[in-house]
Amino acid sequence: MIRLRVRDVIPRSRCYASDFKCSTPGEDEAAIFDELAKLARIDARVIPQPHSDTFHAGFVTLAVELAGRLELLALRHAKYQVPPTAMLDLLNRELERTDDEHRLVTCRDDLTEAVVLATSAELMELESAGLVIA
Repeated sequence: MIRLRVRDVIPRSRCYASDFKCSTPGEDEAAIFDELAKLARIDARVIPQPHSDTFHAGFVTLAVELAGRLELLALRHAKYQVPPTAMLDLLNRELERTDDEHRLVTCRDDLTEAVVLATSAELMELESAGLVIA
């Protein structure tokens, strides 16, 4: 039996493959968020802050400018931000606000760990193949 892979369903242009490693608290999470916003075609950016303002008691706080408003995103710092649930939740809410049919989801197969921008039909195919990380 041939197992379905993420790349069989989602074009490379809608896939952000990464190890999601966060060695430098605040900086790496911000870089991941920026890449995910770009993938979703959302005009958002992390506002740079001093390290002392972003990392406290094991949490990273990102100040995100999104559609003319400021959102604070609190993330528990982990060596690997997989799945980046809080980031995806914020970006998916913005996709819903704009009536975009795509959603960001985290997927994994034998070769790839990635966040993908999927339509509802693609998401159903990925879920039925067991490739979506909840």
